Amino acid sequence: MKLSMQSALKMIFAMMLIVSVISCGEKNKQNDLGESIDMHTSEESLDWIGPYNGILPCADCPGIETTLTLQGNLKYELKMRYQEKSEKVFIETGSFEWDDAGSIITLNVDGKPSEDHQYKMIENGMLKLDNKGEEISGELAQMYLLNKSEDQMINLMPGEYIYHVSSIRASCEGVGSQSCLQIQKGNEYNPDSLELFYSSIEGFDYQEGFFYKLVVKEEEKEASNVPADASSISYKLVRILSQKRDGKLALNDIWALASLNGNPINVADYQKHPDLEINLREKRVMGNDGCNSFTGSLAKVDDNYISFGQLAGTRMACKNMEGSDQVNANLNSVNAYKINGLKLTFFNANGDELLTYKKVD
Repeated sequence: MKLSMQSALKMIFAMMLIVSVISCGEKNKQNDLGESIDMHTSEESLDWIGPYNGILPCADCPGIETTLTLQGNLKYELKMRYQEKSEKVFIETGSFEWDDAGSIITLNVDGKPSEDHQYKMIENGMLKLDNKGEEISGELAQMYLLNKSEDQMINLMPGEYIYHVSSIRASCEGVGSQSCLQIQKGNEYNPDSLELFYSSIEGFDYQEGFFYKLVVKEEEKEASNVPADASSISYKLVRILSQKRDGKLALNDIWALASLNGNPINVADYQKHPDLEINLREKRVMGNDGCNSFTGSLAKVDDNYISFGQLAGTRMACKNMEGSDQVNANLNSVNAYKINGLKLTFFNANGDELLTYKKVD
């Protein structure tokens, strides 16, 4: 049977359409999360550098808070905290390698590829694989997803920068004594990298007690418009990325000791009631151990962790020094804290309870 030219063309077009659909289906497969994945090499086509965050399943805790940061030199940093087991953050660093297909990475632990740390790269995230290098399928798939940090998605125009602003101003010396914002530039917030900011940011209405993440535009001023004691750069708020209340500000108070090593104290055993005053603005701490007064600095403090600098104190002798000496020893071992209502509890690096204070009315 002969086909007309029109019929033949229709058949050819239909065959081309089928081939095209099959080809597209092969190129854009979907994983169990319902995401379309480009099967080109992730190593080449994805912007994979940066941090990935998520909460991975845990056998004996609610979850493992996980941040895996990949660097362009094929180095990584893995941070993990086991929820409700310890405040300690476990940190692993090393190198990683890509598979031949350029879509899966394996972390090297103790210098060797780790079967327990294989990850498949997807758009804006990665999937943790099982120890055979296979995807977790079905309803559990979502639990093994690490999302790429939002900081990596921010499109900055020339002259724009990300600013992190501390929740507390700090004393600074300019033309006389004043208080300055504390800022840090860059994607990742590190409280140890905060610097005093002597200028102002146009359009930014700062409220103490909040952490801010901003996009700020910097522009050079004309030299003729710059006073001798002023910055040659102007700063203008582009947008606020986040505003978060600082939970640690609840530390800023006077506290009376309630328990030592998990055991309630008997105030009668001390010369006076042991107490503690924390001043976040001045980064100072003072108080007494039940016998001697002490003062010192706050070496580090954030939402979960705190440590004190060298504590200097009086050297008075009291009848019962055992309890006072233990208070002092425990203060020097403080690594983390937790506030629950009017109670402040300090822990050591192993998560052991050291001291519990109650807020003074």
